[in-house]
Amino acid sequence: MVLEAFSVSHGKASAYAPAIDLLNGYFGIDAGDDARKRREKVTGKALTLDRSLEDGLPYLLSLLCIAEGEDPLASVDAQVRKRRTIETIKRMLLRESLNQPLMLVFEDLHWIDGETQAFLNLLADSIASSRVLLLVNYRPEYSHAWSSRTYYTQIRLDPLGQESADEMLSALLGSSGELQPLKRMIAARTQGNPFFMEEMILTLFDRGALVRNGAVKLAQPLDTLRVPETVQAVLAARIDSLPADEKDLLQVLSVIGRQFPVALVKAVWQRSHIEEKSNLERMLDALQLAEFIYEQPAPGDIDYTFKHALTQEVAYNSLLSDRRKSLHEQVGMSIEASFGASPDHYSELAHQFRRSGNAGKALEYLVHAGQQAMARTAFAEAQDQFGAGLTLLTSLPETTRRDRTESLVRLNLGICTIFRDVGAFMDSAVLSSVERAHELCEKLGRDSHHCDVLSALAFLLANRFEWEMAQAACDELLQLASELNDPDMIGRAHLWSAFILLFQGNFHSALEALERAYKLPISFRSRQELSFGGWQTLTRSLSSLALAIVGYPERARLRNTEAIRLVREEKDRSLLPPNLFWSTVLHLLLREPGAAYRSMEESLRVTSEENLSALVPVSEFFRALALVQLGEFDHGMDPIVRYMREMTRFAQTPVGALIYPTLAQAYIAAGRTNDGLQAVVHGIAILEQNQARFAEPELYRLNGELMLLAGKASGEPENSFRRAIEIAREQGAKWYELRATNALARLLMRQNRRDEAHAMLADIYNWFTEGFDTADVKDAKALLDELSNQGQSEGDR
Repeated sequence: MVLEAFSVSHGKASAYAPAIDLLNGYFGIDAGDDARKRREKVTGKALTLDRSLEDGLPYLLSLLCIAEGEDPLASVDAQVRKRRTIETIKRMLLRESLNQPLMLVFEDLHWIDGETQAFLNLLADSIASSRVLLLVNYRPEYSHAWSSRTYYTQIRLDPLGQESADEMLSALLGSSGELQPLKRMIAARTQGNPFFMEEMILTLFDRGALVRNGAVKLAQPLDTLRVPETVQAVLAARIDSLPADEKDLLQVLSVIGRQFPVALVKAVWQRSHIEEKSNLERMLDALQLAEFIYEQPAPGDIDYTFKHALTQEVAYNSLLSDRRKSLHEQVGMSIEASFGASPDHYSELAHQFRRSGNAGKALEYLVHAGQQAMARTAFAEAQDQFGAGLTLLTSLPETTRRDRTESLVRLNLGICTIFRDVGAFMDSAVLSSVERAHELCEKLGRDSHHCDVLSALAFLLANRFEWEMAQAACDELLQLASELNDPDMIGRAHLWSAFILLFQGNFHSALEALERAYKLPISFRSRQELSFGGWQTLTRSLSSLALAIVGYPERARLRNTEAIRLVREEKDRSLLPPNLFWSTVLHLLLREPGAAYRSMEESLRVTSEENLSALVPVSEFFRALALVQLGEFDHGMDPIVRYMREMTRFAQTPVGALIYPTLAQAYIAAGRTNDGLQAVVHGIAILEQNQARFAEPELYRLNGELMLLAGKASGEPENSFRRAIEIAREQGAKWYELRATNALARLLMRQNRRDEAHAMLADIYNWFTEGFDTADVKDAKALLDELSNQGQSEGDR
């Protein structure tokens, strides 16, 4: 079986375009097949091939835009969806190769899109022992990572040497000695370029300089021949020598594209050449006979393709600007008329109408193509489409429809940017784009799109410490979502409101918001979300953290377990790493480094298996922190140092409230006092600058511990511990209060202030009703017993 696909010059903005062509050929999908017929062909062939491919069918159907009803992959993480899509295609082709050898041909990789490239990379890694021959061609500027494969062979298509050029010319012209001077001239002029040689000979035949009458003969003196100097010029000359109607048709074909079905050619030709319908087939035959185009079989129809990309390029460039724009418009209208607004043609329609200057139509299809690319997790291509759409918007008059489109485009641009780079949520340009979308929404009215914009805005503002503005966005989102009776958006409003309150140190208020979200019905079929973990599970993960801080560690563990269980039941492994991250933070807070380490080990395994590389630095960093708490200083400190530079990027967000106190604790465990003090300084600076008070009591406690280790006078550490206790009481953070009181009580005991130490420690210890198996509560109990025993011993004396 031979399957072919090729890229086109504007194809980098069309996600999976060559791969989709390949699949259409494999499944025998005709251009006229409706969605039901296409589903039947895909499902039938895939399941007949191997029933184990059933789990990959949703990815194939979604890629081909023929999924029935609501997209079942709507909540699947972008990178996971991409990985499983290309994995399914690979599995299917390798399984087919067990039945028959496969030859896969991909042309013009220099124009390939990122998703098809990812598929080829995966396939190239998997075919060493399979019956698959992968043939590709590309220009020198293209590069790949396959060169080291022992089963990869590169054939560089250098110009032909003298001997090979002679052989080719003899095959084309015969071996007559009379033609030897001509052959030398052609070889010299073309410098051994075989395509140039072939086109030059065809030019000489077209001009009558060469004739064939049994054998090829020269009909004009050699010194009178005038042949263009470049292959482009040769092609241009050949095109100019065509009859006017054939030249016109070739130019029309060049606008349609490198490959074109005959039905579309007829539709375009009839639209612009009503009086010449009957001549079309004759002219196609003539162009094929002249080797400008080739016919190739296609399911249910005949397709044609240009002999070479240069042939199309030269024919296209021979058009005058106005004529070219007119033809692009006619091609776009013909595609619409022939196929409707089919998802198969979004990118092509956007391309045609952009080139025609029809900004309204181009924008419509750019938005469709961008949304399609987002659904396929091709965020780079989607970003290109939306970026082009934003440029076109400037040329359109201000109308309600235009404003609505701009708002949608700006929101999607922000989402694509963040999903391409998880750290981009700190980019001011992303925030500005979403703020503009929100500004437009306020003019347009209150609908579900407005909810999407408010959710994104709350996320971005909260992660920039813009607390008041973020809370205002949450309040507006909650009000609008309630009006629309949208539980999904109500849940997000509560989540982001709780996130803001939590990192401001308002733990009880955060818990109240999280409890409101907790009571909402669970549904993972939601719109594209920027929470990186799903609001349904993140509300549980964050509430476990808040419950621990306010003094309920057992309830915190149960809520954390529930979050992880929900993720596992959903079977969307992309939700695991974000929730495992919060689970790790909880375990580190409760001084359970073994559990924290296991959470991060699983997170790293999932990020590797699901290609979630953006999450690796955070996972590696917090795993290293757990290792240090376990006493593995040699294995833990190196990754901390290695990833610290990347983590400083996140330290300018509320995540910094987690990084620096945990890092300071690790430095204490490793005996690196100065580094620990520096971490505390950074943490307090972020706190004071941004009012991110999540770990404020911890920072002052750690400051006191580090000052003691540095040999500072006991008054300074005592002041730090008392400051930590004061803030913890103000926040209602019983866990922080317990830890700070433990530290102060130990200091007071060393100063022989045992009664004072016992009274304050007993007060906070007796408050607790659970968590007696945790390290901090056990430390408090042991210290109380020690203080009681010392007091009793002194009384006996």
